[in-house]
Amino acid sequence: MTLDGFLTFLTLVLAAYTLATHVDKLRAKLVIVLQIPLALVSLFIVVYLEFFEVFGQPCPAVLGSLCTWIVFKESSPLSPSGVAFFVVLFWIIFAIVIHLSIPRLFSSFLLVRIARIVDRLSLEKRYSELLEFIEPYLPVIGKASHRKLFLQRHHDNLGAMQGDIAALRYTVLDQESQSAATHRSGLFKVGRRWLGKLAFIVPSQYSAQDSAENIARVFFQSEELRVYIATNRPYFAIPLIYQDIFGSRQFSEKYLSLLIADTGSVLYQEIQYNQNISYQHGYEFPVSNRLLYFLFSNANIALQLEVWQPVGKHILQLLNPNKSSDFVDYLQGTAVEFDYECWENGVFVGVVFFDLMVKAAAYQGVTWHMWLYYMTSVIDALEGSYDSSDPSVDTTDEFPTRSARLVYVVLSTLCSWIHLVSELPDDSHHRNLPKQNNGVILDWNTWSLPNDNIPLSSAVALGTCLATILESERFEYRFIVEMFEVVLREVSRLNESGDEGYMRSFLIHSIIHGGQKHLDIDYGNRLRGLLNDADRFILYEIKDFKTSLDQIHPTSMPNS
Repeated sequence: MTLDGFLTFLTLVLAAYTLATHVDKLRAKLVIVLQIPLALVSLFIVVYLEFFEVFGQPCPAVLGSLCTWIVFKESSPLSPSGVAFFVVLFWIIFAIVIHLSIPRLFSSFLLVRIARIVDRLSLEKRYSELLEFIEPYLPVIGKASHRKLFLQRHHDNLGAMQGDIAALRYTVLDQESQSAATHRSGLFKVGRRWLGKLAFIVPSQYSAQDSAENIARVFFQSEELRVYIATNRPYFAIPLIYQDIFGSRQFSEKYLSLLIADTGSVLYQEIQYNQNISYQHGYEFPVSNRLLYFLFSNANIALQLEVWQPVGKHILQLLNPNKSSDFVDYLQGTAVEFDYECWENGVFVGVVFFDLMVKAAAYQGVTWHMWLYYMTSVIDALEGSYDSSDPSVDTTDEFPTRSARLVYVVLSTLCSWIHLVSELPDDSHHRNLPKQNNGVILDWNTWSLPNDNIPLSSAVALGTCLATILESERFEYRFIVEMFEVVLREVSRLNESGDEGYMRSFLIHSIIHGGQKHLDIDYGNRLRGLLNDADRFILYEIKDFKTSLDQIHPTSMPNS
């Protein structure tokens, strides 16, 4: 390599650094302490070789025969300029390896510097660069915050040996045996304590833990950054939440609140797209739906994050006239175009979200009802604001208003969860029904029901929702009868024997008792009146409903 060639190389290096992105420059700064010595040594050697005729020194005699290999002879194919070329080549290779590998392989030792860069980018509100910079280091940040890095774990394990954690609890009464056990235990504890003293040799990396927690604090406490992530980089939140750093659950709640409040968010897009999937097991989440796949492909994640809270709260907020009066007024309009509008309707999409969550939990055997009881509050809110007085509303339609259509959506969703009892595998936890008296429910006490059974919880919620509808003074009577028939049809679809038979009996009792409302004989008379106006073909298939009604709420005689 000639001197001109070397100067050209330096010019290209400077040009490459100038054209590099700001994030690449930040990552380069992480290993600057390695790059500078490498550059200085390489530069010194290259300059020495380029000016070998001026600075060249004879080989020291102390090296002996080695000099025959490192001197430049006239017959040698290598010249000082040629060796300079190889020095530059190795310089380039080692510099690239250091830039690409060291920050990843030894990021645990660089967390202090990483935290400083994160703080500066956050203060300057350069969120795009911040996310791009920090993303490769999220796994090590999560481990450092939980003290699960290699050195952290071994330091803590050795340190724990210094304490008297191996003390034995004696249950023998024989004094001689107890004395022997005490002697053995004493030797064991002494050995552990001496071994524990080696903890000072292993770095504690408490600074790495503090830096990881500081980085997490930037993401979890900055509302502006959270909004930026939800709007511009929604999938960045997945690995951030997955690391389970302290504060990640609160972050996930606020993050999902932002997504469900934005009808153009990826949550709405994925939920709509998921309806086009051909289900094989009652639910399916393609990997391309990255958010739903993360939350529900392992429904225990949804359970741990309690994802029902932000979605359920948003639904109820939308249905609160004091907080979302425009949306509530919108729901009282005609439902003619509902099928085209529904995917921008926060209540509808929220109910579909619950449907995906509950079915995923049921098929995966998650032992919790996933707070499907939010549906009872949704029906309460829909009934409380129902108004079909708008001139554009035809009260003779099957669903006069958008609000009425949503009532039907909720009831249908609850019914689909009840029918899981026949769709789930035979060994499913949710088919483990607490049978009593040969499948007949005699005592109704919803508070003693297991919260880990989704079909049973759905039946209780359905009975509660139906009671709200049947006692309503806002819904048209024709609509009330229709919703009553919808539920009765679902009762008739259940067999009268086996698991379905028990579920059928349980659902009938839930309807008659009003779910969790525990309604009295007046409600029984209300049911009788509705039965008289219901479809006769349905009544023929649910004779056991009338029998149970007469047993639970005997016909009341009018006062004379």
